[in-house]
Amino acid sequence: ASFASEDLAEDAETEDRPAVQVGDPYAEKLLIECNEALIDEGLVLSARDLGAAGLGGASSELVAKGGHGARIDLDRVHQREPNMSPLEILLAESQERMCYEVAPEDVDRVRDLAARFDLGCSVVGEVTEGNYVCTFPADGAGDERGNGERETVVDVPAEFLADGAPTNDLDSVDPVQPDRDLPDVALAEAFEAVVSDPTTASKEWVYRQYDHEVGLRTAVDPGDDAAVMAMYETETGRNAGEGEVADDAEAEVGDDADGEGIG
Repeated sequence: ASFASEDLAEDAETEDRPAVQVGDPYAEKLLIECNEALIDEGLVLSARDLGAAGLGGASSELVAKGGHGARIDLDRVHQREPNMSPLEILLAESQERMCYEVAPEDVDRVRDLAARFDLGCSVVGEVTEGNYVCTFPADGAGDERGNGERETVVDVPAEFLADGAPTNDLDSVDPVQPDRDLPDVALAEAFEAVVSDPTTASKEWVYRQYDHEVGLRTAVDPGDDAAVMAMYETETGRNAGEGEVADDAEAEVGDDADGEGIG
């Protein structure tokens, strides 16, 4: 959201690429069809799309709804760009991605369906009882299975990320009502005076005296507000017609005066 208010420089395509969501309609269609197949086979326990706040927002909300925690290995996540930092992986908002919770015995079937639709699929973590924890290889150590020395980059209750953001409760003060110099008149009399005034009353008695459809130039009919008439430019008219006749008359008179064209 903050990126939308920034001024873009010449190198914005390179420098600000992480802030730009690059959509892929073809991949989106495949993901929709794969999602329907997963649901039809009853393989999805819960799901979130990776929209705002990326994997961090989707996965923390997913487990917080059930009062659980999670352990996520960020280096297992599919990445759009190489050498992404843990923070970038966690918050990237690249398109056409979903986060699913599935039973361990259904993981292989989910992989098969993803392969059928030519989509990437990886197990990035597990649901746990405890905090929401994300780890990343420390100084490049570790392997794709999460083994080796790892660094914990997030360790907080999932409820805090999903619903525990502090709110800014401001003191409220009732506004002071200004003094008003209102006329001391009866409501019925005031109403009658307003609706009977010529500027407020109906103008139907005027526009009903003629057919406003004659000429087919009424763009907006009268009644609700001011009527609007369409004005068409034309080359013909009284002045143009008189000019053409005058030119012809002068030419004919001139020819006759010279003795030509006399029958």
